[in-house]
Amino acid sequence: NASLDMWGVQFANRPIGWRIEDGALTNAHASELGERRAAGNNLVSREKFSNFKLEADYKLATGSNSGIYLRGRYELQLLDDFTDTTTKDVLRHMAIYGRKPTDVKASKPSGEWQTMEAIVVGNRVTVTLNGQRVHNNAVLTGITGAGKSTTAVARERRLFDSGRTTLRIDGEDLRLGMSRDLGF
Repeated sequence: NASLDMWGVQFANRPIGWRIEDGALTNAHASELGERRAAGNNLVSREKFSNFKLEADYKLATGSNSGIYLRGRYELQLLDDFTDTTTKDVLRHMAIYGRKPTDVKASKPSGEWQTMEAIVVGNRVTVTLNGQRVHNNAVLTGITGAGKSTTAVARERRLFDSGRTTLRIDGEDLRLGMSRDLGF
């Protein structure tokens, strides 16, 4: 969706920090906003989803550390780790943050488009990254990282977190597609 219409922001008192550029949502650099923190505000879907499919094409800048939050509670880690051999498996790219590593490493180098599909049904998720199944019907066992409680999620439907790690998300481009509830 080459529009910001389906998105709100997590922090109303901060600039959005995203723009449409060459058909993709592009994260502003912190220097463009005159601030020394994560550049883009966290994007929050305006619509609430239960069982759904999320498709994302994105590019990570060198050193990026970010996440996609499913239902605002479960983080799929976005990490520039193509050549990284030191990060714990449960913190690597597309891991269910802090809970479950990917079944295979499917990351591409920073600056290349990556394609992700997540299908969420109940408390399970199946994730394909760059054509490889990295989670197969994995159980979402609890809130991860900076995920929100059930009460907070009712108020805030965060799906894309632009980076709680300051200045590591500059240059990320993103294309997202959300399927409506899958009806089961």
